[in-house]
Formats: sequence, structure tokens, C-alpha cells
Amino acid sequence: ADDRPETVQLIRELLTMEKFQVVTALDGQEALDQIYRHMPDLVLLDLNMPRLNGFQVCQRLKADPATADIPVLMLTAWAEPDQRVKGLQAGADDYLAKRFDHRELVERIRTRLRAKQETDRLRAAQRAIRQTFERYVPPHVVEQLLADPAQVALGGAQQMVTVLFADLRGYTSLAQSLQPDQLVDVLNGHLTAAAQALL
Repeated sequence: ADDRPETVQLIRELLTMEKFQVVTALDGQEALDQIYRHMPDLVLLDLNMPRLNGFQVCQRLKADPATADIPVLMLTAWAEPDQRVKGLQAGADDYLAKRFDHRELVERIRTRLRAKQETDRLRAAQRAIRQTFERYVPPHVVEQLLADPAQVALGGAQQMVTVLFADLRGYTSLAQSLQPDQLVDVLNGHLTAAAQALL
């Protein structure tokens, strides 16, 4: 996104030659619209644009969970340290001043894309772990385990506990008369009621 058509054209041609797919915008609002339409892997963002400037676009992207993880590389003529700091505070992942070397731009893009791929891979692994554990333990226990994976260590930990042992009257004859899936439903209903009372 850049308000100068000649800059947009130059960067589009450069990145297309490097086999990137490029979507362009000429102002901040159009940039937001295009981002939500295409959900790109990375955003190159000028600062001085009409309707919404680059700081505003970046802040909106980072405030929305749907777009917060898209890396933002600010590419602007504003090269003063105050502007760089302000861009990073708005949520930008990188900052490159104009009159850039095209090789540096391409390598910065590739670096940010590699970092995003690794982050996406870690998030997917965390989702898979959460979904697996939630089949067997309550969600709050899963959150504790993910917050401190060291808790899942061999050997466990010693602590004082209270144990409730409960029997279901007539369970043996019930188990013999019900289909396995029906019996599981009965047990789950009992365990749900008991767990709620205990908690």
C-alpha cells in the first residue's frame, strides 16, 4: 500500500519477478479492504497515505484477532528514529526507509514470511494439543498445562489429595443390558453431575 502509483508499480514488478503474488492499494482504507479480502501473508505499508495513514492501518490490523498475526513491514520515506519507534509501537514487525536496496527488501520479506510460517506451525501444534487434551481433561487443566509444559513431566509430583470413591447401584446388570455407546452416555452423565458438584 502506497499513495504513489509509480512506487506501487515498481514494487509490484520487483516482487512479481521474485515469484510473490502481489495485491496493491493506493490509500489506507483501500489497504484495509484488500487485506480483509485477501488475508495476505505479509503487508508492505507506506506511512503517508490518504484516508488512513500507515500507523492507523497497522493499529487496526493488530487490534483485530483475525489480522493481528499478519506481519507488517513499513516501507516509507520517513526515516527518522521517532517515526520508526512510532511504527514499531503501532505493531509493525519491521521498518525500511525508502531509497532501499531491492535485495534487502526481498530478504526482509522472506525473513518475515519464514518467521510467520514457524509461528503458524507452533499455533497449529498448540491447537492440536489443546483439542487432544480437552477430550480427556477439563479446559482449565489444559490451560494450566499449556501455560507451564514442565508440569507434564515423568514422575509427577507428590501432594495431599482428597479422593472420592463412588459406586453406581446396579451397575453390573446395567452394563450387561446396555449397548456400549448407551453405557458411555450414562457414565458421562453421572461423571458430569458428580464433577459439577465436586467443583
